[in-house]
Amino acid sequence: MIKKFSFYIFLFSSLSVVYGFRLIKDSSFYRGVFCVITFFMAKKKKTSNFIRYKEGLWIPYRYVLYNYWWQFLKSAHQEGRKIDWKYYKEWGTPEEIFSTTFRTWWVKNWERLFAVKSRYGVDKFPMTTKQAKPDAIKVALEVYKNKDLKDGWDIIIHLQKKYPTNMMSISGQGATETKEVNRTIKRYRNQAETILKYVCEGKFP
Repeated sequence: MIKKFSFYIFLFSSLSVVYGFRLIKDSSFYRGVFCVITFFMAKKKKTSNFIRYKEGLWIPYRYVLYNYWWQFLKSAHQEGRKIDWKYYKEWGTPEEIFSTTFRTWWVKNWERLFAVKSRYGVDKFPMTTKQAKPDAIKVALEVYKNKDLKDGWDIIIHLQKKYPTNMMSISGQGATETKEVNRTIKRYRNQAETILKYVCEGKFP
């Protein structure tokens, strides 16, 4: 990027010499050149987080995030929360969505609901951020699923047995005191509640 920027500065300087010293006093000339340089630099920086999935199509977010969205929606439905089903109309009825596994539902619907033809396509169901953290969302989901376990240590022990290599973050990387553990569990519970609230409104995460 530094080399590219240097090139543009060189171009800017060269144009000043070519068109004469009198242009130094012409601010409109510099504004024009600056706009051109900015345009090309921005064009070079344009990126996309879309993921090439299959059959030449892209999905805007990681597969696992759609899985977590589906699972949170299922929890909200099972608990009888008020859900904006108009937003999820294309997903199907609650019976059609949740009478099977996520994988089965995904295979049947992913191309129609989430696929785009290019990495800069417009997704029909955008998430609230491109920087969602799947690991943190997974922990929040699992903590919420085990909300009947009141004690923080019980939840941690249960999840670390169930996911011995995938739940390192839940311990707070060295949390040993009960107060600290309970504070960590409470944070994930609050995160799960926030996600559930947004999911009911058609948002994730």
